[in-house]
Amino acid sequence: MPNSLYWEIVGHLRAHLLGIESLDAFEDWFVARSWNIHQSGDQPSIDLVSEIELHLAEFSSGHWSEAELEKFFLAKVVAALPMNIDTGTHSATEHQVVKIPLAMASRSLTEHIESPMVNV
Repeated sequence: MPNSLYWEIVGHLRAHLLGIESLDAFEDWFVARSWNIHQSGDQPSIDLVSEIELHLAEFSSGHWSEAELEKFFLAKVVAALPMNIDTGTHSATEHQVVKIPLAMASRSLTEHIESPMVNV
């Protein structure tokens, strides 16, 4: 199960996608906060940091456009959303449906992450 760093990263990705945090501000925070993550033993956070580092490096080298980088960030935020499988119980306290559209290209990036379920 991911620890608090994982959720902090997801929150900062969301803040960037919503225009609350610039890419430069995100990178500055990310580099400082994820330093030596490999020593933590928290594999979900390590994997997320590694993927983001790779994509930021490829973006800096001109291999990714900013739009492509933001689609990657969006995918990470959406992947972190809690998913519940309908088991037939319909208790309001136990069951919540999260609908994620399959064709995201036709919608704005922020439309998919403005849910109150993902906190910054």
